[in-house]
Amino acid sequence: ETGSGSVLMQQRFDAAARPPANYHSRWEAFAGPQPSVLQFEAVGSGEASVTVALEFIPNRTFASPVYFGLFVEKAIVVLSGPDGSGVPYTPDMRLEAGQVVKVTIQVTTPDDLWNNVVVVDPLPGCLEAVDPNVGQSVPRYPRPPPRLRSRRLVYDPMMWFPYDPERWAFPSMEVHKDEVTFMARYLRAGSHTCTYEAVVVTSGLFRVPPTKAYLSTQPELMGLSGSHSITVADRK
Repeated sequence: ETGSGSVLMQQRFDAAARPPANYHSRWEAFAGPQPSVLQFEAVGSGEASVTVALEFIPNRTFASPVYFGLFVEKAIVVLSGPDGSGVPYTPDMRLEAGQVVKVTIQVTTPDDLWNNVVVVDPLPGCLEAVDPNVGQSVPRYPRPPPRLRSRRLVYDPMMWFPYDPERWAFPSMEVHKDEVTFMARYLRAGSHTCTYEAVVVTSGLFRVPPTKAYLSTQPELMGLSGSHSITVADRK
């Protein structure tokens, strides 16, 4: 409950197999003239664990990147040739259904990051990401192979994938209906990129959501890319 006496969640744990209880709320629910205080009470015997986490979701988008320790940029290129050539997308362009675009995300960190760095790129309604593992006899993004050196596991994507530079920074990639995620266990100070392709599938005016990069063990160390509109012409 809060310091004002409002009960946020109650749960009874009378069996070992009972799943964890979750509660989600907007930060505004705790706003008031006095700082909010969370109180936890337990009755009975045994051990209980409580975890509180904050997830930053902006209530409006910005044209420029938002920096909280990580600088994130995103560029979209409209592919026009079989060799992967294309032209950068600008807000005054009109895409057509069936076109393929290449999305490049760049993450810049001033320090070495030793914990998992996660990149989450929500998809606008007009794009459908292409899963590089679908239709391949050998998946392009399989689980990174373990490599032992002196009886210790070595994290070295350049050694794992010497002929695929696009995987050196973020070797793990997952494609979902509404987003594409990348993960790196370690990043050196500097700029690192990850890419994926998507197909234009729906006509209309859409907003490109900002890409978010964050440290999984320290979520407040994060960054958001800028956001802009994207227009897809009506089908003929």
